[in-house]
Amino acid sequence: MERLTPPSAIIAFLIALSGASQAQIIVRGPLAYDHSVRPGSSLSQEFDIENSGEETVTASLYQTDYTFSADGTNLYGAAGELDRSNASWIRFSPSVVTLEPGQMMTVRYAVTTPDSVRGSYWSMLMIEGRP
Repeated sequence: MERLTPPSAIIAFLIALSGASQAQIIVRGPLAYDHSVRPGSSLSQEFDIENSGEETVTASLYQTDYTFSADGTNLYGAAGELDRSNASWIRFSPSVVTLEPGQMMTVRYAVTTPDSVRGSYWSMLMIEGRP
């Protein structure tokens, strides 16, 4: 990952997942992605998800805002509602996946920062198994 000199916006793109007991989606690689980028710039990345279970699974991918407190509280709100949300800067694909047992798929995301931002911004990509 390339680190750029200030001024920069730090993008914390976090990933959460859930799955059924027999069908399990796992993320291959890190569960958190931090990127330092200059205001007005873009980056593209990808990560792999895999069905490590024994049944076919369908999952939805969607963003939420993310905030945390010193007392350990974590809150997940609607994407784009918080002042420090980067949800509107991030595009990802696909938004729904169906994976056979053992199948792996690449999720791609692109971040384009506004020209006038400074500081740290967060959102979370949720990967949630469908019933």
